[in-house]
Amino acid sequence: MSLHGFIATTPQLHFTSTGQARFYARVGVEHYRREADHTFTKLDSTFHDLVAYAKTAERAYDRFRVGDNFLASATSPSTRSNGTATSPPARSSSRAASATTSHAPRTPSNAHPTASSTLPLQT
Repeated sequence: MSLHGFIATTPQLHFTSTGQARFYARVGVEHYRREADHTFTKLDSTFHDLVAYAKTAERAYDRFRVGDNFLASATSPSTRSNGTATSPPARSSSRAASATTSHAPRTPSNAHPTASSTLPLQT
């Protein structure tokens, strides 16, 4: 799964009861509809929660600002052909996600920015 969007609220860094860093921000995702004449019509954005933990949370808090674009991707545990989930893997790259951010302001001309940094996110 991947999610391309923008940081919509000021990122927050809190700590869990065990002292683990927790990053939180609301993120927006822009949506477009392709028209018959091959143009695109901008639709309403949707908003979602983005959370990261541990060192990733600290790095994300240092790097993300309101308006930054990002690309986050993650995979979920394997699923058997009958639809039941297999046991989740130990912390491995198959459960890791990454986020890419650009500090360029969001405008129609740079809606898909070139990445300037990449962060691994824990799912």
